[in-house]
Amino acid sequence: MSCPRLEQTSAIFDGAAIDDGHIATCDECRAFVADASALRDVMVRQRDATFDVAPRRRRALWLVPAAAVLAIVIAFVTLRSPSNDTGAFAGFDPGKRAVITVKGRD
Repeated sequence: MSCPRLEQTSAIFDGAAIDDGHIATCDECRAFVADASALRDVMVRQRDATFDVAPRRRRALWLVPAAAVLAIVIAFVTLRSPSNDTGAFAGFDPGKRAVITVKGRD
């Protein structure tokens, strides 16, 4: 960049200075303003872009609560205290044989 007024051109582009007509006559300053404008436009588009959550992440969002519920159910089923059931299949006798109880009608 060889134009001595390039700093002033940058200030004009930023809105901090008033254009005195130099940009219209200087090819280097005109090219600078064109490049800076293109860069600003790209940055504005990137800032305004919205990104959707990837489908894989959406799936993971419901897997965590589902795994927690499954863990609670498994813990409840395996850790519950044995019941004192006296139904037809009441358990085992001291010899580890199944006990089937037949109840009569009252």
